[in-house]
Amino acid sequence: MASRATTGSQTWLWSLRKADVIKELEKYNVSFESRATLTELRILLRAQLNKTKIANAGQEGIYDQLLDDLDRSEIELEVIEEVTVSDKELRPIDDDETQEDAQSRVTREQEASEAELRRELENEVREELERKEREKIERENREKRRVERERRELEEQRAREQEVREREARELKEREKPEAQDREKREQEEREKREREEREERERVERETREREERELRERLRREITEQIRQEIDARRLRDPENGRLESEQEDILKVHATTIIASHDVRRVRQRCENVGAIRLRSVQVTGGSDT
Repeated sequence: MASRATTGSQTWLWSLRKADVIKELEKYNVSFESRATLTELRILLRAQLNKTKIANAGQEGIYDQLLDDLDRSEIELEVIEEVTVSDKELRPIDDDETQEDAQSRVTREQEASEAELRRELENEVREELERKEREKIERENREKRRVERERRELEEQRAREQEVREREARELKEREKPEAQDREKREQEEREKREREEREERERVERETREREERELRERLRREITEQIRQEIDARRLRDPENGRLESEQEDILKVHATTIIASHDVRRVRQRCENVGAIRLRSVQVTGGSDT
């Protein structure tokens, strides 16, 4: 089996040489017992290589090749240990070292190896826990930074939206200002138009009422005057047929004047004219010697 292990690539053969294993341990500053066996040294080296690999987050490195060499030489190591044990069994006990002393030495070496391995494992576990704690703290810090960043972004977004709303409100107010003025102007014009139409309607009604009243007054006065003159003419005709004919002509003239005056809407002049007609009649009666009853 040993001859087969040496065939092909022999880069892993160093891991079967105690001196080479010690040299690798010294590179990593690993302490060990001077009486440590090759197997114990290999265990220490493997632990250190795994520790280094973990520290480098599993990245590729020279420790990968060293670990691979240790794995490849594991079978050959078992053969070597079997031969070593057989040699020890055949070798007589040293005169200076009793069987009990030898057993005690082996026990101490095993205890030392276990203690060293425990320390290595404790360091690995401690470093692993510390690494996880650091990663946890980093995650928490990243989460805090993310939350803070999102909070600032949200505040900035709200501020921008508020600014946009205020600007739109100002622009809308500016746009509505002329519209409001135009609307107020139109309302004012419509109000003035309604007031003017209402005023014109009132004036029209008042004018029509006044005209109707004046027209009714004219008609009434015309009827009264006509009736009065007709009565006077009839009375004079009975008293004096000649004067009655003359007065009839005068009365016709007076009717025309009365109608003209009434048509001119001057009622006062109509009344004055009627009074003048009465005076003329009185003088006519006095001249003719007639009496007016």
